Amino acid sequence: MKKFLYTTLFMLGLFSTISFSAQNIAANDISTKSLGQTKSESQRKCKIFVGINSFYDKDVIENDLKQKDGVYDIYLDLDEKIAYVTYDSSITNTEKLNKLINDLGYSAKVIEDPNN
Repeated sequence: MKKFLYTTLFMLGLFSTISFSAQNIAANDISTKSLGQTKSESQRKCKIFVGINSFYDKDVIENDLKQKDGVYDIYLDLDEKIAYVTYDSSITNTEKLNKLINDLGYSAKVIEDPNN
């Protein structure tokens, strides 16, 4: 009887967790769409080599670029020293992204540009 009770409680907890996670995912999809960040024809991805050495540098660049108009997303791989940037080409371009990183005091070089 105790085993059945524990199994039932475990399953109830598991299903509750899965349900809660699904609701959060759905809510995030709705909030992203309401911000106008849906995929468009002007959405592009590029790779930029960045001269960084620490998690602090990574955070500075990621946090600053995420605040800029036209930047949808950025992930900077500390091991590879490559920034993977998703941006709106009708608002910004790879040269501007490169300059933004340089203005923060880091060396940067576009290594993959969808326009070339």
